Amino acid sequence: VTEMERRGVAQADADAMRARADSGFVAAAEARDETFRIVQTLVDSAIRLHQFLVANEANIEYVPATAATTDPIMEVDPASPEIADAMENLIGAVARSLGRLGYRDQVTADGLWSVVLDHVQENGIR
Repeated sequence: VTEMERRGVAQADADAMRARADSGFVAAAEARDETFRIVQTLVDSAIRLHQFLVANEANIEYVPATAATTDPIMEVDPASPEIADAMENLIGAVARSLGRLGYRDQVTADGLWSVVLDHVQENGIR
């Protein structure tokens, strides 16, 4: 017994609702796919940043902030302007992807997945 049958929905009405839901799901595919593309770009950018930081670990000094700050970027002292520029570009790519998702908080797995789920649900069916 389906949920529709259990609720007493006539078969013709159930079929119409399923057809509408299916077409709405298909119609929203591009919007959902855009969210997934943004997430893929975010993941790729974060991995590139990680790989860069690992590869350049010897050329980046982490200096404890002398003033009260919670900004870890302010505590980084790259060995050269080239490393600083590359790091800034990679951090910017991560930040742009987060911005495209509307994510403005300190990044946590739960917070990020909550924002992604909100995007998918907002675009779930049209």
